[in-house]
Amino acid sequence: MSIEVDLPNPEAAAAPTRPETRVILRFVFGVTLAIGLSQLIDWPVGFITPVFLTMLLQAPAPLPPMAAASFILILAMSLGVGQVVGAFLPIMPMVCLLILTFLFFATFYWAQGGASQLNVVFVIIGLTLMPVVSIQSRDIANAAAAGLLTSGLVALLLSWVMFALIPTGSGAAPAEPPATPALSDTERMAAAGVMTAIIAPLAIAFLFFGWTQLIVLVIAAILVQQMSLAASVKGGLALVAANIAGGMVAVAIYYLLVAAPHFVMFMALMLLVALLFAPRIFSGLPIAALWGSAFTAVIIIVCGAVAPFGDDANVKLFSRVGQMILAVAYLGLAFALWQGLKGGMPHEIPASEGDQ
Repeated sequence: MSIEVDLPNPEAAAAPTRPETRVILRFVFGVTLAIGLSQLIDWPVGFITPVFLTMLLQAPAPLPPMAAASFILILAMSLGVGQVVGAFLPIMPMVCLLILTFLFFATFYWAQGGASQLNVVFVIIGLTLMPVVSIQSRDIANAAAAGLLTSGLVALLLSWVMFALIPTGSGAAPAEPPATPALSDTERMAAAGVMTAIIAPLAIAFLFFGWTQLIVLVIAAILVQQMSLAASVKGGLALVAANIAGGMVAVAIYYLLVAAPHFVMFMALMLLVALLFAPRIFSGLPIAALWGSAFTAVIIIVCGAVAPFGDDANVKLFSRVGQMILAVAYLGLAFALWQGLKGGMPHEIPASEGDQ
């Protein structure tokens, strides 16, 4: 999924793909249900569950059993590898950093070959989050790994439930995305090298300086696969603007909850926001990915900071908004810098968008 901001020609823009109503309803009710469960049960990093589910419910069909098993296995392996790297980092820092950089490169190379975007996001989250958390505390790292694995399992189960309850209508299945031209080995290596050069310094900075704003890593891991390597300065600014807009929606939700601090009110607001965003996410327009990015920002900020209405919700909210802005600003500037240094790609190298 690549971020684009230039609208197509008028003929193409005049007839955008109209999403099927039941596809939107499946997405809205599924994500809202995931938000409610993650807040009621409140397991570690449970706010990631609805984020994972947004990716699963944008697919035209539920994951088959073998793909689901691969989904969970890849998540578990990435979390385990991240913990091992974090455990050995204080002993062999340079070796571990070289290994971590190589793993980033291998993951992005794999992504450019058509790997599932969701699987790639899992690997990047595991390789960025777990070493940082492992250095701080082994117990916290174990809890975070268990929480992420639980989030993946819950998202997978909820996706099956929602596809069963609200199946896609016969003859009206979502259109398959156009096939992405196969990249040569040289193009895949170039793309992987650029993405590694963007994400690796951020992860290494967290490791060396002991930063604890992990939301920056989460957002960076999710968004780095959604941007095109040919993204212009305008495209980078559009990504920043979309996520800032998501942050402002989260602030509005917070102040509405201050006026009526009830769980029912919280769920009603999240349902309303999902109803507003879903048609735009499934619109098929070039800016649909920006709507998806903004909705992800709303989920991460609100679910991690506002609910379940703690005394320090105000501090957490604005802290997360600031961290989110830092993350998207870093990515936007990094891709804009790449564009400036390269002077423009001869053709776009799209981000991987394999079957989810």
